[in-house]
Amino acid sequence: MRTHANLILRTVGILGAVLAVTSASAADEWAVRRSKDGHCIVQPITASVSEHPDLIKKYKDQKEACEGARKLKTQDEADTRKCQTYREASVSACQSKFKVELKR
Repeated sequence: MRTHANLILRTVGILGAVLAVTSASAADEWAVRRSKDGHCIVQPITASVSEHPDLIKKYKDQKEACEGARKLKTQDEADTRKCQTYREASVSACQSKFKVELKR
């Protein structure tokens, strides 16, 4: 009986650890999202998407997302998979944290 209880506790502990790691990695992911008017934002993958509903691409961390956003700049208004401009919060964060310039 005691061995069975220990096995159950160990299994529950392992499952908890797996869930914690899975949640942490999802929380660490970042995204570039685009609004209907062509503005993009760099934000955590779990952030609200009401103003920027179109996911362009996911990245493993914020720095990669900033670098990816820089490469997505376009002047072509018809290209809905790229960014015409960026929200000021993303411009400031990418510049101050990683020295990545997002041109507006």
